[in-house]
Amino acid sequence: KVTGVQTCALPILHLLAESKLFDSKGQIRRLIAQGGVRIDGERIDSPELDLASLSPEPHVLKAGKKIFLRILP
Repeated sequence: KVTGVQTCALPILHLLAESKLFDSKGQIRRLIAQGGVRIDGERIDSPELDLASLSPEPHVLKAGKKIFLRILP
């Protein structure tokens, strides 16, 4: 599933929680801790990563095997 998301300065945890694609924030934290979340192919290690720290261009976030989000600046 591919979804376009426009964001400002949200932590990655809150972005994924607001997408309603996961049952809980705990599930998202476990997925991040297990290395299942990537932005443009790079592994995300912290659920508190601020999206404002990314370059101001569209990015692709992959969560698990089947969830893809396009992050728009």
